[in-house]
Amino acid sequence: MAVGSVSRNIRKRLVGVLKGAADVAGSTMELTRAATARYLSASTSRRDKASRWIENVVEETVIGAMRGGSDAGKDLPSVAKAAVIGAIEGVSKVTNVTDAVLSNATRAAVKGAEELGGDVVEVARRAVEGAVEAGQRVGFDPEKAARAAAMGATEGTEELDETVADAVAKSIAGTISGMRGILEMAFKKPPVLIVGGNRSDAQNLGQSLNREGYETNTASSLAELDDIVRSGERIRLVLLDISGLDKTVWQHCEQLRKARIPFVVIAPQRSPAVKQESIRYGARGVLVKPISTKELAEHIRAVIGS
Repeated sequence: MAVGSVSRNIRKRLVGVLKGAADVAGSTMELTRAATARYLSASTSRRDKASRWIENVVEETVIGAMRGGSDAGKDLPSVAKAAVIGAIEGVSKVTNVTDAVLSNATRAAVKGAEELGGDVVEVARRAVEGAVEAGQRVGFDPEKAARAAAMGATEGTEELDETVADAVAKSIAGTISGMRGILEMAFKKPPVLIVGGNRSDAQNLGQSLNREGYETNTASSLAELDDIVRSGERIRLVLLDISGLDKTVWQHCEQLRKARIPFVVIAPQRSPAVKQESIRYGARGVLVKPISTKELAEHIRAVIGS
């Protein structure tokens, strides 16, 4: 299928979808995601030969969706953001998403706004938001996603009036700055939770892991562990020191397994029975005191990868 026909087909289909849609953004996102993946999947030979084909499909998808949104009388910035997200996620269904994909999506949105007489500044802002959000969903580093998205939107203003280009640049800078705190939280790795009856031991263990670059939290009882798990708080790994804990500890291990939270048991001494029960209830390993920081860090990396 020729690239130009991608835009025409999406435009035609989206007009029909949006006229009866209550959720404009959701409908646009769904259609552009599916269409991008379909066009790329049907063109494997071209995709293998040139990444430019992927970028062209992304551009045509975004512009076609914006034309369709305009034809249907819908809010152009909202359609642009949804189309950018859908196109990027559509690429991720077929192949790896690159910086160029994010840049092309935002550049296309800005050019589409210019062509359709829309609010270029607002479209650029929303398109960058969409590209960064989509980048997060497909595993991009937030700073890298923001740079690529901003670069594309800025390149889209090269043929525009200097005043408009400056306004777009300022809007993008403000958007990225405003999103930074949210993105940092979204991409921040959850902590390692240290559970043990001896708070001092748990704190010392936490300090050792902090020096190795891990964020840590502590819980001094099984009841506190239950509260944390029930709260839905993100947990990267549980280090469960069973010293001084009663036999109900295995019930809590079962709960961790059901919640798909990886955990490692720390035992006060070597015991075949403890090792057997730990593995039975889903532990990713058993460590025996005393444990060096190096040994603990190596075991954590083996379990969670970093």
